Amino acid sequence: MLFLLSLSAAIAGAAPAAPATIDLNPQDRYALLAGLGARLNGRYIVSGITDADVECAASHVCVTPNMVEDGRARASVQQVGSYRQLLDSVLIDDRKPVAIVAFRTAQRIGDGRIRFVASVFERDTGRWSNKVMEVGSSPNLLPLALRSELRSYRDQ
Repeated sequence: MLFLLSLSAAIAGAAPAAPATIDLNPQDRYALLAGLGARLNGRYIVSGITDADVECAASHVCVTPNMVEDGRARASVQQVGSYRQLLDSVLIDDRKPVAIVAFRTAQRIGDGRIRFVASVFERDTGRWSNKVMEVGSSPNLLPLALRSELRSYRDQ
């Protein structure tokens, strides 16, 4: 419980905007979370996406605070004094996460696309930054029906 409180407090305090709880269909949720792992080039801690536990468990690229609390992710229960210590205290498939991602907003922008804003703490830079991401259907993915992909990831 101490770890979950530390993790939740760290994520909630990451940016001036309040954390979100964003509902997505399974295809968009998987595209966002799996695609984000590829963009970050590693595993990460995620907050703000409803039912992210399902995709995180399936893709092995992310964990949520709930997964840590109920033992589905390994974590050291210790006092966490920095975001780097937070990243060092969690293991995802025996690897330390490279980032903390706290989703802030989501907006449907047409043509089946959704734009997200998230606060991201990256281990390499040691800083928080706001990122804009877009998920949408792609004609290049098979089968064509209702397939989504992470189409962009950039600074806000």
